[in-house]
Amino acid sequence: MDPHFIQAHSDKNTTDESNTKEDVSTESESSSIEIDLTILNGKYYQILKSDATNIDALCQLCLPKQTTIRGAKTTTLNFRKHLQRVHKKAFTEYMITHKKPGQQSKRKSQDEDNSVVTKQLKPYFTQEEFDEKILQFLINAISPLNISENKSFIGLFEGLNVKVMEQKAVISRLNDMYVAHVDQIINDIEKQKYICLTSDVWWVNGRNFIGVTAHWIDENFQRISVALCCKRFGADGGDKAISVLISVIDKFKIDLKKVVCTILDYSTNYGSNDIDTRSDTSEEEINVTSTDITSALGLGSSAGQTMHLVALLDIKRAFLSGSSIWSKRGAQAITKCEALLKKVHLLNSSVFNHALPGPGIKKWIWDYNSIRQIIPVKDKVNNMCAKLKLDPLSETELQFIEEYCAVMTPLVQTFDIFQNENNFYYGIVLPSIVSLKNKWEKMASCGFQKQGEFLRKLCLTSLNDRFPNTLHLNDDHQILAAVSYPRFKLRWYKVVPNSEITEDVIKQKLRAACQEFIGSNDFTDNDMAATRSDDHYFDFNGPQTCQSPKTFVSASKIDLEVCQYLNDKRTDLNMLDNYQHVKEVFFKYNTALPSTVSADRLFSFASIVNAPGRNVLSDDDFQKLVFLRANKVGQT
Repeated sequence: MDPHFIQAHSDKNTTDESNTKEDVSTESESSSIEIDLTILNGKYYQILKSDATNIDALCQLCLPKQTTIRGAKTTTLNFRKHLQRVHKKAFTEYMITHKKPGQQSKRKSQDEDNSVVTKQLKPYFTQEEFDEKILQFLINAISPLNISENKSFIGLFEGLNVKVMEQKAVISRLNDMYVAHVDQIINDIEKQKYICLTSDVWWVNGRNFIGVTAHWIDENFQRISVALCCKRFGADGGDKAISVLISVIDKFKIDLKKVVCTILDYSTNYGSNDIDTRSDTSEEEINVTSTDITSALGLGSSAGQTMHLVALLDIKRAFLSGSSIWSKRGAQAITKCEALLKKVHLLNSSVFNHALPGPGIKKWIWDYNSIRQIIPVKDKVNNMCAKLKLDPLSETELQFIEEYCAVMTPLVQTFDIFQNENNFYYGIVLPSIVSLKNKWEKMASCGFQKQGEFLRKLCLTSLNDRFPNTLHLNDDHQILAAVSYPRFKLRWYKVVPNSEITEDVIKQKLRAACQEFIGSNDFTDNDMAATRSDDHYFDFNGPQTCQSPKTFVSASKIDLEVCQYLNDKRTDLNMLDNYQHVKEVFFKYNTALPSTVSADRLFSFASIVNAPGRNVLSDDDFQKLVFLRANKVGQT
């Protein structure tokens, strides 16, 4: 029997839609009818949960609206009813593609049904619509283009009265789509004041890839992201990657004056879940020959990547090196935990009452999440170790595991903040770093044992070494991004220890940044009407360059705007509409991304370069298909 079919039994369905609360009728099916469940294969519905009799599925065609349909496992009526009523075109497609011969007419034999279906089957779409679907398939699957001339592929559409395009036509259409979307992105970028670029370099099976993306914030404070390229290149390292980046900038006619920063990430290996052996590249190890280019592009690593280095290079290596008695004991406890977790995972044991997390790109986070599962069952740990013939954990080691999780939790939370798509403003960086340091410093009063205190101090040292400019308030970009972000303003400053940069200095930095956006029409002569004719004679300021009367007035207006902004209790971004100069500062300094992780997740470069058919594509075809797929060109 086809695995997509099950024997149906008499049942009655109820429909529950969490957001729409729609009422869908139910039916009972004969126990002799086979029920087609391919409607739940992910194209129309995504299964959320199921029990012995019912299935809850999310309608994929209603997204982003959350519409949940409930139906019995013995009938697809509720799912079909929703398609028929709300998505008529999809319903027709489903009925043509999935309806079984025996369901056409119970009064005819199966052979007669097949004949009727063959004669009556007509495409619900035109030739042009069919061509579009073929192109969508090639793009989404990163498929070799010559598949359009494969006899088996062509045979899939026999009887539909449509014709599969020849390879030459496919190449021409894809090229037209590529050129048109490149032009569209060029036009979009030309309209922007500020652009952030990301350049990720990684390797898969010995081959180097580079992905370049561009990001900006629109007038509604929404992050707009586009993929500029994803291509293979030689093994010449950083210099070659910079050359590719420059060629992309030229191709998309990006004015370097608009580029607020370019984030580089050279440390991701998508060919393996365990990147610890390939992630030793820090920002200091990236060699770029031209300092002029580096300066013009604002090259640097992301805060998220630097935070990754804190955990991967500094903390983990300190334990692995065994440089002190406390690091050795801590490493021994972690090793025992990892051995236990590995054994439990292999045996598929239910001792933790849920599945253990699987390894991801950032293995140190997986290690943390796994070890954390031991704490709720620590009283049973040694019994498990005995049954599995593993070395038991001492009370001191179990205590260290709790302290390890307590210290690492703020670090993992900060990393999650940086890679969260909802935290896409650069102003999140400075408050997050000073908050992390504050949390670790307050742990000094927790009474950790020697191993836990060693880890806490190690984290603080690493943070200070990795983020010196941030913690000493030497990075004006981060300061202005944070203070112009209504969510934070100056709230973070009170936990900055012994800084030579006072609040007044920060306010002056914001005022100076606002001054850059003063236009000739911002202030009129009426603004000076209340000024006495001889007031400008009095000079109580120190040495400075001469300023015009309008400059004095504009400076006063900026002072007032900054003061009112900082004292405004609102924290939503819409409040910036009342502070136009602060709003301009926000756009300029918050366009940069805190991390490239969210960009990578958005464009799914990792899954694209691992697509089965990519190796047989030419570099040019590969680049175009990835560009179109990453930007969702042609997708409905």
